Amino acid sequence: MLTLTLLFSLSLHARARAPKIELSSPIIAKLEMILIKADELRQALVIKQDQIATARMHDLVRALSETRHTADPDRQNKQHLDRILGEAQKSLEEFAASKGEGRRVSLQNAFKQLVLIGQTYKTKGNFKFFFCNRDRSVWIQQESKPKNPINPENFLNCGTRVE
Repeated sequence: MLTLTLLFSLSLHARARAPKIELSSPIIAKLEMILIKADELRQALVIKQDQIATARMHDLVRALSETRHTADPDRQNKQHLDRILGEAQKSLEEFAASKGEGRRVSLQNAFKQLVLIGQTYKTKGNFKFFFCNRDRSVWIQQESKPKNPINPENFLNCGTRVE
């Protein structure tokens, strides 16, 4: 278990240090909006505001869908991005439709994809990435102090920043 946690953490570090992929300005602007909306969702989850979290989740799903339908001259990298966006969207839709453990797993999967976007593509935003070794979750946020959106009841302050 410790080995898997260490390997996952190291893979996040390695991915973050690789040169980031540049896409067209319209796509980058949409990615920045997605990351902002992801942080808004995180904030609502942390303070346990279900109605706000639901609204933020729907906003994020719309932004993901809109970005997937935006053309980019760099087709190969856009195809890769579209797969990530599609997985994040699918996970958020599953999150909305599920309960209990399935809901948590779907949310974890969505945030993994959102972190992947932030670590892979060049954006101008000041986003930070965190990993909690207790529930093995990752997420993106703008503030410096970790606030775990996946399991705020038990691991609110669990999180180590990864680059």
